[in-house]
Amino acid sequence: IMSATISPFIYEKLFSNRVKLIDIQDVKQMGSVIQYTARSCSRSGLNRYVKTISEQVAGLPVITFKSFSHQFQNPVKEIYFGNCSGYDEFKGKDIAVVGTPNRNDIVYLLTAKVLEIPFKTTDTTMSYQKIEYSGFEFMFNTYDHEELRNIQLSLIESDLIQAVGRARTLRTNSIVKLYSSFPLRISEKFII
Repeated sequence: IMSATISPFIYEKLFSNRVKLIDIQDVKQMGSVIQYTARSCSRSGLNRYVKTISEQVAGLPVITFKSFSHQFQNPVKEIYFGNCSGYDEFKGKDIAVVGTPNRNDIVYLLTAKVLEIPFKTTDTTMSYQKIEYSGFEFMFNTYDHEELRNIQLSLIESDLIQAVGRARTLRTNSIVKLYSSFPLRISEKFII
C-alpha cells in the first residue's frame, strides 16, 4: 500500500507484524507550503476570524470546510475537507487551505473500538494541552489517552495533507498557504 496520507498508527494496530512500514515523508518538494499557525482554524475558531483570513487569501482558490466555503471570495466548492482525494485540477496552481479538520468525536471512538483499544468514559474528554507529534511540540485540543490522541491526530494530518496535496507541490512550483494550528512536516515555513 503506497499512500501519502496513510496512518501508520492505525495500520500497525490493524495488521501488527503482518505489515512493514517504510516512511519516506520528508521528500524535497519543488513548490512550498507556508503555514500560518497563530489561529487554530477549527470550525468554532474559524467563526471568529474567517473574515480576516478571507481577506488575507484574497483571490486564491480556497479549500476549507464545506459549510465555510461561502465565506471566501474564491472557494473551491467541489473540494472540501473529507472530499479532497483524487482531484488534480489545481496541480501547479497556488491555493489556500483553511482549517483544522477535526472529525466528530464518535469517529475517533468508533475507530478505537474497531482497533480494540481499551478506554474508559473518562478518557473521552479533550483538553487544550502541550503535546508532541510527528517531531513537533505544540498546543492542541486533544485527548489525554495516548491512543485516542494518535487516532485523532493521524486523521487530522491525513485530511490536511490531502487538501494541501491538490496543488501538487511535490512536482510543481505551486505555493500553498495553509491556515491551521496543526503543524505539517511538509510545511517549508511557519508563520506564527
